Amino acid sequence: MPQDPETLPPLLDAVKLRRRNGGDAILTGGPEAIIAVNSDNDITALNPAAEKLFGRRAADTIGHPVTDLISDGLPHDDDDSSGPLEGVGKRPGGDTFPLGVSAAELTIDGQHYRIGLLWDISVRHDREVELHHQATHDPLTGLGNRAFLEQNSDDILQGEAPAALLLLELDRLREVNDSLGHQTGDLMLQCISERLKGALPPSCILTRLDGAQFAALLPNTSEDEACKLAGGVVRAVRIPFEIYGLSLQAELMVGIAMYPEHATEITDLIGKGDVALYLARKSRKTVATYKSELDLNSARHLALKGELQRAVEEDHLVLYYQPKILASTNRIAGVEALVRWQHPTQGLVFPDDFIPLAEHTGLIRSITRWVLRAAFRQSAEWEKAGIILPISVNVSARNLQEEDLPETIACYLKEFGVPPERLTLEVTETMLIENPERALEVATLLTDQGIRISIDDFGTGYSSLNYLRKLPAKELKIDKSFVMRMDEEEGDAVIVRSIIDLAHNLGLKATAEGVETGAVWSRLQSLGCDTGQGYFFARPIPVEVLAEWMRTSAWGLPLEIGSQGSGWGGNRVATQLQGN
Repeated sequence: MPQDPETLPPLLDAVKLRRRNGGDAILTGGPEAIIAVNSDNDITALNPAAEKLFGRRAADTIGHPVTDLISDGLPHDDDDSSGPLEGVGKRPGGDTFPLGVSAAELTIDGQHYRIGLLWDISVRHDREVELHHQATHDPLTGLGNRAFLEQNSDDILQGEAPAALLLLELDRLREVNDSLGHQTGDLMLQCISERLKGALPPSCILTRLDGAQFAALLPNTSEDEACKLAGGVVRAVRIPFEIYGLSLQAELMVGIAMYPEHATEITDLIGKGDVALYLARKSRKTVATYKSELDLNSARHLALKGELQRAVEEDHLVLYYQPKILASTNRIAGVEALVRWQHPTQGLVFPDDFIPLAEHTGLIRSITRWVLRAAFRQSAEWEKAGIILPISVNVSARNLQEEDLPETIACYLKEFGVPPERLTLEVTETMLIENPERALEVATLLTDQGIRISIDDFGTGYSSLNYLRKLPAKELKIDKSFVMRMDEEEGDAVIVRSIIDLAHNLGLKATAEGVETGAVWSRLQSLGCDTGQGYFFARPIPVEVLAEWMRTSAWGLPLEIGSQGSGWGGNRVATQLQGN
């Protein structure tokens, strides 16, 4: 039976009608299935091919309504169609099948008939269903994809009933792939999709958007209910599962966006959910709800972008410095330079409020270069005053992708006459493993110049020990989330001790961030930590306040830091800080 209707002979040429005893028309000849119906939509003729197609004898169908064979009957000439239509054929026992239908009307001996040419399109229909499924579903997990979510969200996003979109992101999937292989990562995604199905109500639309990101659209759900569901999902996914004999634990972060409060279209809800995910990452929480003030695409942030550009050009940025204290002597070992924005109307703006915007818009390149030049200029001025003080500067993931970063830093060092060993670049652990090959290449170029590399926020990522061994770093900075409560939480203390031991075994110095009490500092010293940084010693302060701090603080008394084994280099810190 032909599948392409364009290859079929013209309908009326395929039909042979004859009269029998003055009765209704009957059909003969041809391999195509043909039926005729009268003006009452009753079947008047059925050829042998049609008998075979429907599994019925002509004698048992003539005089019966055509809807006994075709669910919607035969189309009329005035139907809105430019070619063959599709219908549903019926066989004995209730079986149905997809049917191609082409029809024409004619009158014979004053009798009006509609003639239908029919063919089974099951194979084509099944293929179309298969292609549609492939286009709207994720082959790995079997869940719907973004297209499926967009096609099926209209019924939920209507009226006044609230709905919630949960944007769920598996933390550090790429690290699992790099460390344990993509097959392990794929199995993890499949296990997580099953956990999500069990933890979410059946009324939700659960999809995998891409990579490590899922979405769940929940109808008739308030924000409070969405937060509770999100917490339950996080707990369900966190339960360890076994893959290839390994006990693995997954962590989810969830961003929540509400209909109609935050957006009314699914694409906008996904965008708002992504902003909420950013808030979860920034605050290191597992669940966060969309906040308009954090939306980098909002009108406020677009205006802020222009102001930030002018701030860089007009020198409205300023550096604050936070001392780093040597554990063996309780004296200053260096400072970390932290940028602030001196806004003309909002006052001092902290980096958490504008660095994400800078990374989003590409301004981070200009800001990082401003910070580097300002830090080198300050180092040169300190040296003129007899002060040798190493400086640490943070760089972003975007900075590490810049091919000219090592050359730019070399130019700045030459411009201000600052030795490269006086500079430490701090790069977050997660940032390093997002593009390990590029990070290793840039880090090697920088260390070849004498610049030191520090791995910041260590313990929050999923680094490969083999990769850490290859990376030419000099320092691991233990994330403050483990340090701040280590005197109260023994589990945190165990993690800190393990990171200190790991650093020393790799030939690196260990620095603890977030030191806020004397008890924590004493514990760190007993564990062999090399350096500490936090509010217990000093908050980030402007350079003129740092001068006063150096004169009056017990932590800032002059000492020979080059002879204490600190690894920071340098000569004697002067007894007086002069100028800025």
